Amino acid sequence: RDSERVWVNLQAMLQYQLDAISQLLEEDALAVFAKGLGVYRVIAGFLKAASLLDEERTVLLLNFSDELLSFVTTFLMQEGFPPARLPSVVNHETSALERGVLYRDSALLSVTARVLSVDFLMHRVDAARIAGIVVADAHRLQDSSNEALVLRLYREKNRKGYIKGFTDSAEAMMAGFQKVEKVMKLLFVRHVHLWPRIEARVGATLDSCQPRVVQYHQALTHTMAKIQEALVEVMDSCLEELRNTSSLDLTGISIEDALTKAFDEIVRRQLEMQWHSIGAKTRQLCADLTNLRRLLRFLPHYDPVSFLSLLDTIMQASVEDAQTSGGAFWLLTPAASTVVSLAKERVFKYKQMGTKARPMTVVDKDGVKRASSMHADDADALLTARVDGGAALGEWQAWLTPEQPPKWGLLLRILDEVRGRGGEG
Repeated sequence: RDSERVWVNLQAMLQYQLDAISQLLEEDALAVFAKGLGVYRVIAGFLKAASLLDEERTVLLLNFSDELLSFVTTFLMQEGFPPARLPSVVNHETSALERGVLYRDSALLSVTARVLSVDFLMHRVDAARIAGIVVADAHRLQDSSNEALVLRLYREKNRKGYIKGFTDSAEAMMAGFQKVEKVMKLLFVRHVHLWPRIEARVGATLDSCQPRVVQYHQALTHTMAKIQEALVEVMDSCLEELRNTSSLDLTGISIEDALTKAFDEIVRRQLEMQWHSIGAKTRQLCADLTNLRRLLRFLPHYDPVSFLSLLDTIMQASVEDAQTSGGAFWLLTPAASTVVSLAKERVFKYKQMGTKARPMTVVDKDGVKRASSMHADDADALLTARVDGGAALGEWQAWLTPEQPPKWGLLLRILDEVRGRGGEG
């Protein structure tokens, strides 16, 4: 039987993962997994099973990150999938003619929602030849998203094809008002499959092989701690300004939540019921809180150069948004200047001309290489610059001296411990 052929090479998977795949083969559903339970493996196993059960038609993959797509491809190769049936990729660089061939001949096809929505509207996709759509990170679906449009167009043209949603972000499914119901509606599914760690089959699997947990704690560097303090101060200023400009009661929200909770989501939830009626300044403040929360979250995760690049991008976007909303309030706070100067301090050192340090070329925001006479303390001017080679910065030289991420030292320590234990074994 087909079902027997599907499970032959999936026996290496954990039992609850096989059960999850089996349930999804029986009905359309949103599958919500706890983190660490191997949602990538479940998705890959389901795609193998679905592809084997319907070898004549295409399965579309939505919201698949490069990491997930690489995992699925590797998994299927290990399962002995023919190269011709491995996932193909469609993006904005793929021509319309090539896309038409891929829609017709591919077994698994990862495609961006924007391209796919246009192709559905232009009748480049034969919905009858699409066996189904698999949506990763389903918690990100929104009414106005291209993914939601794709699913609606597919369901209108193909009433029998399946739609499966996957996510391992259970906490995101709890954010907002009736989030689960909204996502299920956008997926056109009537069932939700929950796989928490306390589920009996999951618990039995995990209990059979208890891990030995060793926790390491890494403190922030002095500069990182100062940036964190400044970001919290900026968020506090934005929250105070939001209280002054909004008629809503925000007394239950405190800045202490910024480090421990989805602070921006809490604020957005308070405003959600009147979002359509609030002013542009209030919307801008909410967007600022979201961006500041991102910076706060990525500070310990990103290396200094990546963090500075993210800060630069967010500040440029805030300046552009301010043209329509009346001003980016957070950029005007003293703490924002502290964040910028400290973030640059983690990446660059500046000295006057005549030193032997290797200078850097500064390229302005229009992409023009130039030697500027700006002072190194002029943070606003330096914000629009990026490093690209070797020329003096007016009377000052700038060279790359990035701060070493503190977790590198911890990683080396762990590797030394592992190496030592290996030698003992």
